[in-house]
Amino acid sequence: MIRYSPEDLDWIHDLGRHEMEGHIPTQTILTTLIPADLDAPLEISIGHSVVSMAIAERAHLSRLAVTWDVPGAYLLLDRPDSQGRWGAYVGKSSVPGLRTRIRQQLRTRGHWYRALLVRREGGASLHSGETGWLEGKLYDILHDSSQVDLHNGNRPRDLSISIDDQRNMLAYVPPVLCALRLIGHGVATGPMSRPAAAEHRRSRPGDRRMRSATTLADLVAAGLIQPGARLFSSSPSYPAEAVLGADGWIRYGQQSHLKPTSAACAVTGTSVNGWDFWQVQTSNGLVKLKELRRRLDERLAAEGGDQNLLSPS
Repeated sequence: MIRYSPEDLDWIHDLGRHEMEGHIPTQTILTTLIPADLDAPLEISIGHSVVSMAIAERAHLSRLAVTWDVPGAYLLLDRPDSQGRWGAYVGKSSVPGLRTRIRQQLRTRGHWYRALLVRREGGASLHSGETGWLEGKLYDILHDSSQVDLHNGNRPRDLSISIDDQRNMLAYVPPVLCALRLIGHGVATGPMSRPAAAEHRRSRPGDRRMRSATTLADLVAAGLIQPGARLFSSSPSYPAEAVLGADGWIRYGQQSHLKPTSAACAVTGTSVNGWDFWQVQTSNGLVKLKELRRRLDERLAAEGGDQNLLSPS
């Protein structure tokens, strides 16, 4: 049984612009089903709620039941560090479903050790608008937490459902935060803000998680990549090829994209980090854009260049 603090309640009220005031319980009961097979995923149900969750270890994802091949949202979790900070990727899946999508992420993302899946229990499944809204809401919450570093290349957003449906979907949020807290992934939701997190990073200049402000145009100007260079997808699931213009724009198909993430999303149709997605041929083989960006950042740092903390993605 988890009890919400007054700060938690104020914050949850704010999620719905006070629409949920007077309707949020002061305690929530999470029922965790622990299978006899200790390698099998844990399933969590919530009293008086249609929300259902599963916690699956990356190494044992094959044990996830086929009943989880339904629409929903998911979090891919990094192990928390000694300061309680942790990384995450927020995603969604509509068709064929969560189980298939998470198994695909075994090939495309190597950072996570555990996944949290969220679905509707019983009756009709979540539809694409609901999964998209929930994905965006969870992203916003984690993004605003000083404890979390997100791997998403851009902000997922879907406001296609009605205001009333958005209010109803808010009921999914507190159980997810409770489940995260139970497995050691705390989410600061009070007065802590992202600027405070940025200040935290600034105090650790050697931290590899500091975000760069380097652009593709900077890489071209520095001679690390040539105009007209062909860019290739690093994902076997989404093969693609694009061309880098002299102005730093990526031309994929009939469209031009200023940011690598925008071009990568045009390929995959979902949130993906473009700096990790695109790679270029060099004399030493294929090199990801994020590696070229790192080299330039280190060069500028050695020369005393000022580094920005916000990545242009």
